[in-house]
Amino acid sequence: MPRICVVYVTRDGHSRSLAQEISSKTGSEVYEIVDGTNRKGFIGYMNTGRQSMRGVATPIVDPEIGLYRFDHIVIVQPTWAGSVPPPVRTWISSHGNELSGKKCSLLVTNKGSAGEPIRKKFEDEFGPLLGKLTAFAVIRESLSPEEKSKIVAEFVATLG
Repeated sequence: MPRICVVYVTRDGHSRSLAQEISSKTGSEVYEIVDGTNRKGFIGYMNTGRQSMRGVATPIVDPEIGLYRFDHIVIVQPTWAGSVPPPVRTWISSHGNELSGKKCSLLVTNKGSAGEPIRKKFEDEFGPLLGKLTAFAVIRESLSPEEKSKIVAEFVATLG
């Protein structure tokens, strides 16, 4: 298996648990992209959607990973307003040179929307830098823990 790094952003902890599960199944390191924007409450929630839809990059606390050590980057993210979360956008933009030429996979969490539109948005925005995604999966938050684990296992099997 390639040297894998799992990075994630989370608002409510769901993406964190999935990133940790991928890490435990692959023996990879896991890092959180910490959102530097307050997203609590109604106003925070509304700003989250607005910024995501507009393609805004927002401040983050960068985990400073040392990406040169890894062949494959797995990003775990929630779907915010049908789009890429601003902290993920910021992280990818600030590490473009380090990410170029590496394999990249995406695991998306959501509340039930279709996954292909987010895949297309991700590849349209970051494809020139990252190329086509090596693996992609969607996990609905409402699924049982067993169903989520099955999807994670299938996703991990496609990583190499």
